[in-house]
Amino acid sequence: MSVRRKIYIVLAVQVACIILLGVVSYASASKSLKSSYEESNIQAMNSVASYLDYCFYTVSSTTADALTNKELKDYTQEMKYAVGDKDFKAAQTEIENYLKLKLSCNRILSAVTVVPDSFPVQSTYRVNKIDGFYDDMFDDGSYDLGGITGAWLSNHALVDEKMGIKADTYAISYVRKFGSFKAA
Repeated sequence: MSVRRKIYIVLAVQVACIILLGVVSYASASKSLKSSYEESNIQAMNSVASYLDYCFYTVSSTTADALTNKELKDYTQEMKYAVGDKDFKAAQTEIENYLKLKLSCNRILSAVTVVPDSFPVQSTYRVNKIDGFYDDMFDDGSYDLGGITGAWLSNHALVDEKMGIKADTYAISYVRKFGSFKAA
């Protein structure tokens, strides 16, 4: 065997070893990178899920808190006031201030609305005062909560129509009944 041939063989063996080392290194790095990517994505999804849980809890607890507000309960029961009297106007102002406070304390909320049966709707949306339309909400079944206290909705066409709200101003909404009386 000639010297030239021996040099080619030694060189070929070295090149083959380098190629083998490269393939093994690439496979190992690729596996490690995929694992790191998967772990990172799982952590990101868990963080998003935790934040959404926090958001949903905050909104539902704000709603639950509203259910305990005496002025709001009296207003939604529609028994303590007569439309237009001094106490009625004072109650509306107090409720409006309460709803604005709830909105300002919770950056997750974009608006808070209370829809009674016939008294004017109280809302932090900039809308003209309109009469309550609770019965309309539950007549067609689209707001039927099926015995549960509250539900998340992706849209609420009737409320949007009645109040002049554009559906693209919110992502989801939380609807909850006010106990046994007609208000949501």
